[in-house]
Amino acid sequence: ILTSFHFACRAEIAADDGPANSADATCCVDTAHTSSGASDPDTEYAHETPKGKTNAEAIDTDFSTEFWPPAERKGLNFDFVVTRNDGAEFQMSELVGRPMAIAFFYTRCTNPRKCHRVASSIRELSRLLQRRQQSEDVRLLLVTYDPAWDTAPILDAYASGLGMQSYSNVMLLAPRVEDTVQLFRDFQVPVTFYDGGVTVHGIQLLLVDRQGRLARVYRVIMWDNSDVADHLQQLVSEEAD
Repeated sequence: ILTSFHFACRAEIAADDGPANSADATCCVDTAHTSSGASDPDTEYAHETPKGKTNAEAIDTDFSTEFWPPAERKGLNFDFVVTRNDGAEFQMSELVGRPMAIAFFYTRCTNPRKCHRVASSIRELSRLLQRRQQSEDVRLLLVTYDPAWDTAPILDAYASGLGMQSYSNVMLLAPRVEDTVQLFRDFQVPVTFYDGGVTVHGIQLLLVDRQGRLARVYRVIMWDNSDVADHLQQLVSEEAD
């Protein structure tokens, strides 16, 4: 548990539900280690920071890639052991075989327009896929940035609070603590850790085909679930290699 540093969200969120803006794209910033852009030897980065940009600016990026055709997709490394919110432990590669949408969050995130919003959007995506009768064809994964805190019981309680425990296609996953930085590096997810805690992260969603290849990346204020569902259906319709 972090006790030595004061973490503050860059965007102070008011009580109302006003429109999101670009300031929402960075959360849980440790101002002592991100404001200057200086490199701290105790800070671990799961991404590269372009020259001339601070770490927060590098993560505060709003873009989506194209939907790549199969021949242009690159495989992701799923050789990580994860624990599901029901306590089951398994190799993440066991999930390859169905198209997947993978998003990232952690339960202690203090910005309601970040991790809670991401998890709620995955819940709504699951409901949309159920209405389209597509839910059993795909997997929806929520991977925590903070596995030291987000144990299976905490993840399960979080899923219950969002009404997701009954959704068979939604999984909340925690990697092993020692694998955390490497997993996010391999998945190319921008996030920064300091002293074992999350300091800066963005919002992103990865679409993965049935062969475990990256088909599209959303790194935006929030993705459109109808668009995501359409692309997942396209991935379901593709013939297996």
